[in-house]
Amino acid sequence: MFDECFTRDGAAVLGQMLSLFDPPIASQYLIDFLGGKTGVHDEDWGPLLNPKDDWIVITRDLGHARKNKAKGIPLPLVLPRCKVTGVFLSGGLGHASRFEMVRAVTCVLPDIFAECSREPRGTRFRIRHDHGNFALNQWPTKKGESDGFAL
Repeated sequence: MFDECFTRDGAAVLGQMLSLFDPPIASQYLIDFLGGKTGVHDEDWGPLLNPKDDWIVITRDLGHARKNKAKGIPLPLVLPRCKVTGVFLSGGLGHASRFEMVRAVTCVLPDIFAECSREPRGTRFRIRHDHGNFALNQWPTKKGESDGFAL
């Protein structure tokens, strides 16, 4: 699943690439999954993903603490609660071009498949740009990170 923070074009390119796998790997863009609806809060669409379907959400949602709590619970807190694995483009990748976002995901795709299959559903990962290479790292929840949000 590519959420609305990932570009539609980038999601389409990666979706085409995933369809070439044997067997093909299905992917969806969140707005299409929601029937064209936009502006849906993370805490409202997250529970729609059945954890038994092994969803992996790939996003450039920066996951920063929200100053405006009216926007709801941030995605990095919603996905673990829903037992859905999340892969977040971190640092400068959150503001990178579509090409760089697609390149980053493509470079760590084998790691995404390997790590996500080993770890429990709801684990968070970050894709980082590290000395000219892209790296996938587990992103543990910090103590107090969910303070102020009704989980």
